[in-house]
Amino acid sequence: MNNDFFQKLGDSIKDILEVIKQASMSDQITQIIKAKKVVA
Repeated sequence: MNNDFFQKLGDSIKDILEVIKQASMSDQITQIIKAKKVVA
């Protein structure tokens, strides 16, 4: 078994999950801003 390969694979998966998390957070922020504009 190539340990280095799995280490790199795990790191890439973590990076992808982090990007998805930040994208969904910024999406929520965008929706909140839109909602505030509608209210204002």
